[in-house]
Amino acid sequence: MISAPGVGDLDMTRGSPTMLKHYVVLAHQDNVNKELATLFAVKGLLAADQTLDWDLLRSFLGKKKIPSIDKAACIAALYGSFPTPAWLWAHGWEACNTCFACEQTNDLAHVTNGCGPPNIDYVKDIAKALAPLRKPEVFDIVELMLCTINGCPVPMENFAFDPDLPIYTDGSAMHVGIMALAVSAGAAFQIGKDGLHYVVRCQVPRAFPQSAVAAEHMAIHLVFRFLYLRAGHRGATIISDCQAVVSAFAHPHLYQGYRAKFGGLWREPGLLAVYEVLKTPAHRTREEAIAQNDEANWFGNDKADYWAKFALAGTDKDGSDYT
Repeated sequence: MISAPGVGDLDMTRGSPTMLKHYVVLAHQDNVNKELATLFAVKGLLAADQTLDWDLLRSFLGKKKIPSIDKAACIAALYGSFPTPAWLWAHGWEACNTCFACEQTNDLAHVTNGCGPPNIDYVKDIAKALAPLRKPEVFDIVELMLCTINGCPVPMENFAFDPDLPIYTDGSAMHVGIMALAVSAGAAFQIGKDGLHYVVRCQVPRAFPQSAVAAEHMAIHLVFRFLYLRAGHRGATIISDCQAVVSAFAHPHLYQGYRAKFGGLWREPGLLAVYEVLKTPAHRTREEAIAQNDEANWFGNDKADYWAKFALAGTDKDGSDYT
């Protein structure tokens, strides 16, 4: 057991070294945020009562669609290192620190506004845009495996999947990339021999990375938890629309290796009861599936997708306002 700040104890017999690395990175980012706040305060770049949302700035810098020149300009303006004539003069370069026309200090405000009183202060505008917002509360957090048969809740000990029939899995995620809001969940669905709908769903724990991939691995983990190996049986068939899950089953090193972040979710006895994991196309319409003579797989995948979305925690209007 390893103690991790903010997430409690990590059971490394059920986790993975890469999952531990995830928490180390989060702790390091928290330390970096504190160091940056101290550095900006010491340099006088922010007012005494002013703070920046470092996670928001990190998200901005990580967006691939934003040109690198815009990111560099933002950082240079915030840190006061924009190479204006005044900055170059202050750092020993042969440059005139005043404007030839009006003799005002030729700093960033003067360069961008021109002579006369500054109309726009880009540094203050950037700092205002990065001011911390009130982070919305995520509600309906239920980090338990919930089992239902035809919509009626049943105890976990009374629930099991039939290995003779296909089992469908799917995951769902929302607000991925925004740490304050990101949620994800997985679900597994099966139509039993009695015609009833067997469903188990579970949210990805808040301490875990919240992503679509995490949700898909949680979904197949649910199958492992409620599938039992029978003597003389070849094993169950799982049908998923996630290529990462299909590839992991086909190539065990993808979940057994130390670099498998979600390898702990595969470390269940029920894995031995699985014969194959097949891929089904995602985001098809019913008409397209019928045309491909594959309506049964579409229906199963659609139901698993519905229950995965149903299991998601939420933030309601506050979350929409925050994004």
